[in-house]
Amino acid sequence: MPLCTITRLGVALVLLTAPLLGACSLCQTEEPTTNTAGSPRAQPKVETPRVASDESPKKVDAVGVTTPSPAPSPLQRTQVFMGADLRDPALLQGRQRPWTARFGEDYIAFADALVAQGYFFGCSSVDGLVAAKLSGQGTLENIRHLGPDHADFKRYPDGGKSSRCGRLAAGYGFLYVVHRGDSFLDSSYMALYSLSAKVPTLVHVEFPTQGTFSSVAVGPHRVFVGMEGRGVQVFEKKNGRLEPRGMLPGVKHTTDLTYWAGRLYVASGGRGLFVYDVTDTRKESLLGHLRVDATILSLAIHPWSSTLYIMAGSRGMATVSIRDPKNPKIMGWIPTKGPALRANATRSHLALVDYESLRLFSLENPKKPTLAARRRIPAGKGGALTLAVTSRGQHVYAASWYGLEVYRVDLQQRAPIAEFATRDIELEPKGDEFEAVFRIKNTGSSPLEVRFAEASHDLFVLPKPVTLPSGKESLLRITTRTRLPAGETGGITLRTNDPHEPTVRLSVRTKRTMDSWAAWAQTVEFQRESKGTFGLQAHRGKVIVLAYFASFCPPCFKEFPELERDIWAPFRNQGVRLFGVSGPTDGPSNITRFREQTGVTFDLVSSAAPPTKLATPGTMVTYYPFHVVIGADGSVRYVGTDLNTGKLVKEVRHALREAVEKETAK
Repeated sequence: MPLCTITRLGVALVLLTAPLLGACSLCQTEEPTTNTAGSPRAQPKVETPRVASDESPKKVDAVGVTTPSPAPSPLQRTQVFMGADLRDPALLQGRQRPWTARFGEDYIAFADALVAQGYFFGCSSVDGLVAAKLSGQGTLENIRHLGPDHADFKRYPDGGKSSRCGRLAAGYGFLYVVHRGDSFLDSSYMALYSLSAKVPTLVHVEFPTQGTFSSVAVGPHRVFVGMEGRGVQVFEKKNGRLEPRGMLPGVKHTTDLTYWAGRLYVASGGRGLFVYDVTDTRKESLLGHLRVDATILSLAIHPWSSTLYIMAGSRGMATVSIRDPKNPKIMGWIPTKGPALRANATRSHLALVDYESLRLFSLENPKKPTLAARRRIPAGKGGALTLAVTSRGQHVYAASWYGLEVYRVDLQQRAPIAEFATRDIELEPKGDEFEAVFRIKNTGSSPLEVRFAEASHDLFVLPKPVTLPSGKESLLRITTRTRLPAGETGGITLRTNDPHEPTVRLSVRTKRTMDSWAAWAQTVEFQRESKGTFGLQAHRGKVIVLAYFASFCPPCFKEFPELERDIWAPFRNQGVRLFGVSGPTDGPSNITRFREQTGVTFDLVSSAAPPTKLATPGTMVTYYPFHVVIGADGSVRYVGTDLNTGKLVKEVRHALREAVEKETAK
């Protein structure tokens, strides 16, 4: 699962509903020391392209297990620009050093990506706007930072520039860059760059009169800008400048929007999809509305087939027919392993990112995309936190928290795809043995071969090799006569013929107990948004869900609207209390703004002491966001970081069922 630690200055990403950011815990609870010394900003460093081959010869490892020969892949990685691993203790311990000196050249924290007029553009929350020239072979050359270079945005004493660059759009010779405000730079703004000059040049900066810009779409005579929690503001283009004209009627909360053929398509979080007719330059009118049983995070369009694709977080991706804009229709859903975040469609393929991976779909039939390849981008210990994607011709550009990766597409290739339900499995008592069960599925187009190569402990009894036809799955069991030593984590190495991941390592540990969590739950106190504190004992008899967040945490922005829809709305009248819990880095104004941006109605509280020290080593529960589910009897039932709300819904239902059974037994 993609996990990353982010210090407060580096965590300024803008994602969809707001962002943000399966199971992703990407924000560190500690706050970096503000740089006051000042030092020259490090010059950007363009790395020599590192070409990664997907071919590996058949071989026999040390334990005599034959490695299946990988098939050619539809996605061949051709170039990589990696950044720093922000979880590196050396970086965290060196926070007194200037921020820009440590991270200024690392090309990290990307929230959006776009290709326009021979350039690749990336929005980085650390480096602002990054641009690179596209070569004839599709690779990136001459990477440089473009902004923010407005005088008002010199955030650091040494002139370092970072402003939570979040969304991009291009059209009619200009690039539109939306920057969200954050706790260090309150002002949100939109920067316009001319693409007709030799290099992209800043020509205008537009500030909102109130609220925060979140997304942008460009039409022939107008620019439409999504406002967090407020709707869509319309700007007219006049004499090279933008003049605000008002808000679109009928929509309040906006997560994304896109323009095509005189129509504006607006994603409104949990309210669905709105379609506007914008052919009349004097007014905009609502044409149609599609209710969607999910929280829409972003949109992608395939203009050659009148098909729209909806990214709906943990629900996956939906294909929508927009042939009749007055009556858009969902044609089907495609599940993804992690939350579906962003996608980009060309005539032949659609590239989608879901935090942990890049997925390539063939659009031979645009209404029924077919998965052709999946790349689990492995930068960092828990994945690369893949956030944005764009395409040009036969090349796909995936932007993650850790950097940029370029892939060449070849849809003529067929290959297996190994999908693991989890890579972190727990040993549980099973009679006289301990057992760990995990699920593997072949979502590719040819048979998948799996061999178990080696284990970290001799006590593991490994399964026999397995071959899975396309579309089939299997439950595999690892057993042991004894449990792992207390606090120790083991590992299992597998070999597959999946061309993008011939070697897979699974983490195995003994199922943790909840004793320490139970003791914590008896004593912890929370501060309400209004005055006063309370303890969990005050809600004894209720099932309690605690969702820890930080206002600067991208995954939290994406997760909270789903919590509202999937847990608070259906269970609030069934004995469930849901609390969003901020840590010590957020004050009342940050919490209020977070509520406005996410549109949630459940209680937001704060705690000066998040229970991070109770985390089992390796679980990454020390990072935002993470969750605690407490039963009606006060017992802690679940602690984890899975951003798929389906896992939390399952735990809540079990807790409610258990409470009813105990009450009936009385």
